[in-house]
Amino acid sequence: MDSRINILKGIHPGKLIERDLKKQDITQRSLAEKIDVPYQAINAIIMGKRNLTTE
Repeated sequence: MDSRINILKGIHPGKLIERDLKKQDITQRSLAEKIDVPYQAINAIIMGKRNLTTE
């Protein structure tokens, strides 16, 4: 487990989200609707222009 964390260090969370969305065939817009977050926020996170928050 510790080695997996070390592999993921330095990878922006947006890239991981983008990969998972593609695997599950979910659009950014449908994710935004499901979690009640503006589409632009999801897109900015995936593009690496915005960081994730605990909120």
